[in-house]
Amino acid sequence: MALKTDQILDKLNEKLAQVDRSKRSFTVILFVHLRQEGKVVKSVVLDFNDLKISEIELAATSTADYPAERIDASITIDDNDFYLVATKETSFAALIEQGKVDITGNKQAFITLDEKFRNK
Repeated sequence: MALKTDQILDKLNEKLAQVDRSKRSFTVILFVHLRQEGKVVKSVVLDFNDLKISEIELAATSTADYPAERIDASITIDDNDFYLVATKETSFAALIEQGKVDITGNKQAFITLDEKFRNK
């Protein structure tokens, strides 16, 4: 199943491969659970510590490589809404305020990610 967010994740993965590890300041690990029609259809880990994006089991709260204590935050969001954040048409802060996302952990990590999208 193709998601709008797939193209964003591919571009982000390409950018992460080019990051100078010695100059990075954003080192959080985020789980993103993407929904379509109210159902989680894809889950990924955005690992800004190891600079990679990996698909994980649907709606996972931890994995062997990412035990719960390593996860800074987790978000469940509609595929289209994540796409809109990544294309700067809305923000995580606005979606949080509208109650369109479910976040556990460090909410500020997603707001910082949003700021990084906007600075590109």
